Amino acid sequence: MSIHNICDDHSSVVQAASFQSIQSRNNNI
Repeated sequence: MSIHNICDDHSSVVQAASFQSIQSRNNNI
């Protein structure tokens, strides 16, 4: 596996995590 793929996987995880936090924040309003 190349470092580039690892970086892509990491940013996908970060994007998913921030999307979940935004969703939960919207639900709390």
